[in-house]
Amino acid sequence: MNDTVPVVFDLSELWIMRAYVRHELPNIEQWRAYPPVSLDLNDNIAAAILFCVENDEPEAALLLSRGDCLAIDYLIPQDAKSPDGKPIGKPLLLKTFAARRVLAGGPVATEEDMPIDKDGLALSVLKWQQSTGPKPKRPRARKTP
Repeated sequence: MNDTVPVVFDLSELWIMRAYVRHELPNIEQWRAYPPVSLDLNDNIAAAILFCVENDEPEAALLLSRGDCLAIDYLIPQDAKSPDGKPIGKPLLLKTFAARRVLAGGPVATEEDMPIDKDGLALSVLKWQQSTGPKPKRPRARKTP
């Protein structure tokens, strides 16, 4: 099992995380295993923002631990929006959920898993439907005369 996993965030996602992920917390001793703060994550977010700005890059990768993912999950609201009003909370959180799955030893999607056209997508859906078995038929509503 991995201790960290790389996750790519765009600059607006990094700025949102910077707004919420702090480096200290009053009464931190009251938290058991995973307090929702991280000096290392806060430093890494700042470094990623600088990387993007100084190199005119649209995104950067952060190495996230389980604790980092849990802190982000705790702190980032799912309805967070970018400054231009674009919903950003859910997509950002979904990235950390996928990272948690990888950290727990779950499946990792590769480029070969992704269909690149409509036919590939239709074939993938068909394979998935076949692998899940037959679906029970729903009774039809009777028409009354």
